[in-house]
Amino acid sequence: YALHSAIQSCFRTTCELFASPLNCSVTGDMDTYASAFQEDTLFGALHDAFAYRWTGSCMGNPEYEPTDMHKAVTHALPCSDASPSPLLVALCLPAWEDSPWQAESIRNHPNMETLIRLERGQLKFVPHNKQLDTALIPALLTPAEWPVELVIIANQSGREAYLDVIRLQHVLVPAIR
Repeated sequence: YALHSAIQSCFRTTCELFASPLNCSVTGDMDTYASAFQEDTLFGALHDAFAYRWTGSCMGNPEYEPTDMHKAVTHALPCSDASPSPLLVALCLPAWEDSPWQAESIRNHPNMETLIRLERGQLKFVPHNKQLDTALIPALLTPAEWPVELVIIANQSGREAYLDVIRLQHVLVPAIR
């Protein structure tokens, strides 16, 4: 949860991709979220994150399935190439070596960069039976059993508009310690 909040604050995200009415973070400047289900439009969601070209500053945590992560990355890359406006997409992805999004041809794209790599156990998840707004005891969080990377996909104007080294140092880095 701390990492999620830090990403939102650090990159001034306004859209959360791959969310649902039950887990979206529509607060402050984050005023839009995209869900995989048409029914969620009743709760203010955009339907299907892949149905439009991404713009602005977005964050996403796609399902940890190789095809879902690959689809998120391979959708963001052409959006970053084609967008005439600033675009930065921050994705939190398991760094499984055999995952399709880890292909060298994708990793070497000039608009893609790994900002942070958290080794196995460094990232901790809120247990499924806890609410995000309750006091969470760090010892009770579930450690990830794999490395996780915070990847950004951004065009040059997106980097200039949303990527700030000072905010990274003061907001994001403390959140992962």
